[in-house]
Amino acid sequence: MSITNVVEKLLNKPCDEEAHEAGVSHPDYYPLSRLELSALVNLAFIADGRDSSKIQVRLIKAIPGHECPSPIEGPVARRETILNHTFVNGIRYGTPEVLTKKIARILGIAP
Repeated sequence: MSITNVVEKLLNKPCDEEAHEAGVSHPDYYPLSRLELSALVNLAFIADGRDSSKIQVRLIKAIPGHECPSPIEGPVARRETILNHTFVNGIRYGTPEVLTKKIARILGIAP
């Protein structure tokens, strides 16, 4: 399996809102291992803006309890906000190692 296929497999976790009844949430949680998280964060540092956004969306789907559509309030929504803020600032001002540790804590992934 090529690296492109591995990355696509990690990123391709669609939320098909149209396939479900309007106004009804359904599970949209896809956990990541520490190794997968590290690989995605490292890719985000070298990716263009569009691909970096795809990675950010994939990280959100690793928040325990995540649903489609994304919740607008509650603990999952708060973690999503924290993750988004941490991701953007980490890409701008941090390093892959530090950002991986911070996101792992948000997602509850053991070191």
